[in-house]
Amino acid sequence: MSVQDATSNSFSAALSGWVLALKGHAHNLDRSDASVTMGKALDEFEQDQVASSPQFLGSDLMEDSAAKERTSVLVLCTGNSARSILCEALLRERGAGRLAAYSAGSQPKAEPHNEALRLLASRGHAINGFRSKSWDEFALPGAPELDVVITVCDSAASESCPVWPGAPVTAHWGIPDPAGAPQDRLEAEFAIAYKRLSRRVDAFVGLPFEEMGAEELKRKLNEIGQFDL
Repeated sequence: MSVQDATSNSFSAALSGWVLALKGHAHNLDRSDASVTMGKALDEFEQDQVASSPQFLGSDLMEDSAAKERTSVLVLCTGNSARSILCEALLRERGAGRLAAYSAGSQPKAEPHNEALRLLASRGHAINGFRSKSWDEFALPGAPELDVVITVCDSAASESCPVWPGAPVTAHWGIPDPAGAPQDRLEAEFAIAYKRLSRRVDAFVGLPFEEMGAEELKRKLNEIGQFDL
C-alpha cells in the first residue's frame, strides 16, 4: 500500500468517526433549532478535530529551490518527540548546505519532549520551528521528495518501528527511547541519546553521499547505525 493510499484510508476512517461523534455531540445540544444545533456542533467539533488531521502541508515542509538541490533526509520514529527531533537538529546543523532534514512519527505526540528541546538549546541548536508531526504529511501535495529515510526506534527493545514504503534509501539507527526513563534519569538518558546520534550524524556527513549509489549508501548508513558511544 502506498503512503497516499494509507493516508486516504486513514482519512476515510477518521471521517466516519467524526460523523458518529458529531451526531452524538449534536444529540446533546438544544433540539429546538436544528440548523443552529448542527452549526454549533460543527463549529465545536471542528475546533477539536481539524488540528489533528494532516490535511494541509505545514509551511516548514514546503520545499524551496535550495532544498531541492540537497539530499533530503527524513528521520522517522513513532512519537516524533525525542530521538527523531534530536537527529533532525543534528542533521540540519552538521549537514547544512548538503542535507535537507525532516522528522516525523507514525503516531506523533502532541509536541516535542521538553527535555529534547532543553538539551538542544543547551548545545547551541536553534529550537524554533520544531513540531511533532505525522508521516502522512509527506504524502501530501508539495511535500519534499525524500532521498533517505532513517528510523531511530529501538527494535532491540521490541519497540514497534514504522516501515516507509517506496523508493528512498532506508536505514535503521536504533536508539533506546530516553523519554521512557525515570524522572531522575531523564536528563542523563537524553544526553546519551544525543551523543549516540551525534556520532552517527558525523559519520553520515563524512560520506561522499552525493556521489554514492543507493545500495552503497544504504549499506554504509546501516553500518553507521551500529555505532555506539
